[in-house]
Amino acid sequence: MEDVLALLSREPRVYLLHKQADADAVGAAVALSQRFPGTIAGHASVGAAATRVAERFGAKVQLDPPLDGYAVGIALDCGSPGMLGALPPGLPLVVIDHHREGGWPQVQARLVEPETTSTCEVVLKLLWALGEGLQPDEALALLCGLVADTQRFRLATKDTLGSAFVLMESGAELPEAIALLEQPAAEERSERIARLRAAQRAEVEEVRGWLVARAQVGSYEASAAQGLVHLGADVAFVAAQRDAEASVSARVRRGVELDLAKVMQRAGRSLGAAWSGGGHAGAAGLTGKGDAARALQACVQALREGA
Repeated sequence: MEDVLALLSREPRVYLLHKQADADAVGAAVALSQRFPGTIAGHASVGAAATRVAERFGAKVQLDPPLDGYAVGIALDCGSPGMLGALPPGLPLVVIDHHREGGWPQVQARLVEPETTSTCEVVLKLLWALGEGLQPDEALALLCGLVADTQRFRLATKDTLGSAFVLMESGAELPEAIALLEQPAAEERSERIARLRAAQRAEVEEVRGWLVARAQVGSYEASAAQGLVHLGADVAFVAAQRDAEASVSARVRRGVELDLAKVMQRAGRSLGAAWSGGGHAGAAGLTGKGDAARALQACVQALREGA
């Protein structure tokens, strides 16, 4: 941890967020930037809930700004470098994450805890190690990420609940965190439509004894994949095409012994250098430049090959 803190002391610094950054990534960046001020840089887009979290603290997430001239880049919640877009050669990187690592170049220090349920919990340990406690806004930003990534504590562990207690003892209010993450009615309706379309379009086959569903939607692919699992799929892959780029979200039914992170990493390798996959055992993703339908096929093939 000392090497991470040493690099964080460099200025100027930039916090690097993955494409379609979520509340866990933004909450971690907001909390760290209050202690170690720096630019918060997103790639391509920021999720709606994450945008609300950033606005609550007056933080601005700059999309794809020039990254030349920074003394250090801090990659938060990214999983793999392909989630960040282009990085300038020679930019020293610190990786802070709860995903399994996916082939980072230029890394000089890392704080990666795959068994932790959110990156915000990893950042909590880092800030707590400074021995100065937490300010209420830092605690609230981290609580937002923790609540979001654990699906309102449905994926929580004993350690998660301990972290939430520390954050609330430091001044974070759980009702405010939940309110920041709640969807407006119009947004929630769009997500439900995506789930219904995924169910309507789903192709189902048996792979290695599992019922595997795949579909393509226009947005909310992660939610749509979870919806297919709730409908009965053991494994679900849902893709979305956005101009020249595509992404696939994968989910697995609880109790199925399968590491989706390895499946998506293998699929990414099979598709070439323009693709990157990774995540968690039960929830993972794949992004890159190319065709969404081809990416779906690669995911199913990677599962078939036993990744």
